[in-house]
Amino acid sequence: MKELTKFLLCSLLLVFYNFSYAQDWTQRHPLKNISNITEMHVSNDQTIFALDATTTINKVLISTNNGQSYIRVPSLEAKDIHMLTDDLGYLVASNKLIKTADKFETVEQFTLDNYGFSNVFFLNENLGFVSGGSGRIDKTTDGGLTWQQLTTGTTQPIKDVYFIDENNGFACGEDRTFISTTDGGNTWNEIILPIEDYWTLNKIYFINSNQGIIVGSGGHMFNTSDGGITWTEATSGTTRHINDVKYHNGKYVAVCDYGVVLQSTDMGITWSNYEISYWRELYSVAFSNGTIYIGSDGDVFQSTDNGATWQVHLHGVTMSNLGDISFANDNIGLVAGIYSGSSAVYDHLMFRTTDGGISWEEINIPSNACCYVAHLLPNGKAITTNQLINRVAYSSDYGETWNTFTGANITEQFIPKAVWLKSENDFFIGGGFGWGDTGLYRYQNGIGWTFDSNFSSVESIKFLDDNFGILGTVSQFYKTTDGGDTWTPINYNGGSYTSINLIDTNTFYIGSYITTDGGNTFELNQFPGYVFNYKFFNANYALALTSNGNVYRTLDAGSSWQLINDNGIEDPNCCGNFYISENTMVAVGNWSDIYTLDIGQTLSNENFESNENKFSIYPNPTADKLYIKEINTRVSNATIYNLNGQKIKSFSLSENTDSIDISELENGIYFLHIESNSQLVAVHRIVKN
Repeated sequence: MKELTKFLLCSLLLVFYNFSYAQDWTQRHPLKNISNITEMHVSNDQTIFALDATTTINKVLISTNNGQSYIRVPSLEAKDIHMLTDDLGYLVASNKLIKTADKFETVEQFTLDNYGFSNVFFLNENLGFVSGGSGRIDKTTDGGLTWQQLTTGTTQPIKDVYFIDENNGFACGEDRTFISTTDGGNTWNEIILPIEDYWTLNKIYFINSNQGIIVGSGGHMFNTSDGGITWTEATSGTTRHINDVKYHNGKYVAVCDYGVVLQSTDMGITWSNYEISYWRELYSVAFSNGTIYIGSDGDVFQSTDNGATWQVHLHGVTMSNLGDISFANDNIGLVAGIYSGSSAVYDHLMFRTTDGGISWEEINIPSNACCYVAHLLPNGKAITTNQLINRVAYSSDYGETWNTFTGANITEQFIPKAVWLKSENDFFIGGGFGWGDTGLYRYQNGIGWTFDSNFSSVESIKFLDDNFGILGTVSQFYKTTDGGDTWTPINYNGGSYTSINLIDTNTFYIGSYITTDGGNTFELNQFPGYVFNYKFFNANYALALTSNGNVYRTLDAGSSWQLINDNGIEDPNCCGNFYISENTMVAVGNWSDIYTLDIGQTLSNENFESNENKFSIYPNPTADKLYIKEINTRVSNATIYNLNGQKIKSFSLSENTDSIDISELENGIYFLHIESNSQLVAVHRIVKN
């Protein structure tokens, strides 16, 4: 019994050690050029929270590593965020309150009985307030379960609420609205400030029970040192709209429209002001020890020298629908993006990385020659083109600089969907629009542009070398053995596909099917889960990605698959395309989203390498019983699927069960999905005879 216990404990430790090394996907462009970072907060544990309240985006950005990377979680149309502790926080949307106790990994929602709420403030976990239009302030004393509407005496929109304690609080808003309460909000009294009608008061902030400040439009700000009994106007030195103010370590910092920053070191009596970004609207400010963060419309700024200098902490990138990915090597790659739909905020663009996807720069390609498709060769030569391919851009320095030249003569609409660059003197562009010039264009030096209309809309082109290549349309596949001079149909009828992978001239994959005879016949190679993309590095070894970014590996040409990284991409809007190498994976999608995964670090773990096959399946083929021998992971369930992906039978396994009976199945090939603790961990091909 001791030896059994020791074995099980070691097995559990090995499994934990293995998955503790699984890497997370990192989002490289969490901020967009249309973002409005209306609220920022830094917790005591240095977690950074930033609310992007833009209608299009509307997400909360969270960093737990001092801003090195961010995750983006849905904010459910939130207008305001209030973090009460490191983990406990609240969002308010138009008619709901969202509560989290774990930094928004999970949330709880409470429906409010009115629309138009835009501000939230909690004094403690039970006592909180939401406010918004028509002078509305609602109060909860049970953490959001029930709400009481307060009588405020105003119909003006409320912009902010702040309570010093359970009884004493303030609210401000449009048309110089400023009211206070000393009985927890049951009654409110108007505070008259010497400003003109129609001026807006935006923020109230207290640093202790006595000292507070209120700021608003026209550069107006007022201080109190007696808990709000009296207010004294300060000279801000600006007439700009003041949006937010915070205090830390003896200094007030306030942020305004048109890039103006105000600072005070004497409790708000005197202020200095300067611009950090002309015309940039500054909405929010937060402190983190020695760092000041400012949220704006498209960027987050930071200062680590007490406001003497400022750098861009997060830069908002141009919105685009990213699609084509091409890498020359593990470090240098290009991503092409196109204007999407009728949105004025989208554009054609290209991003380039030289550090394996950690950082990306936007590349300027002149003469409207960008960027429906792109192809980058290992020698640094690259090509891209616009929608009509009447302008083509070429680079010989890994996409750093580009030259443009005249493209094909398109007579009707044409959308390029695939490009392949053999050399600067020979390349292909395929695509179509369902009519007119649908097919394959080729450029050759000395010949110029030629057009092959024998193809329906071309979806993909891939070459193994200068001679052998595969071309796919919406309904038919072709191969060439002479560099694209002629194309011969191949016998693929597997339907839609997401990947083409060429091993050699006889062995290649299209979608979930493999041929070993050059395309004469195809056989289904079942991939685990919903695989979006895969890459075979040789005939036996491949990595595969599911639609949410889980990673599987096969070492036996797809007969079995092992889950090697179950940390998926949390954003359901991502992603439309993937790039896979043995070290790095890149996922791209709408909104100029780029995610990267360092899979090489997971694969380099020695304990992981020794943990290749979690199970032994035997005998295979079999006529009746199939035995599952566990190596280091406890099997909980097994499910059999047919070649069409249909579930045939499920088995619940226990410590006393090490076999499943498949005698009732018809003879043929099936796939056995093995689960451990409700997690798919392996897929094996089995044969019933």
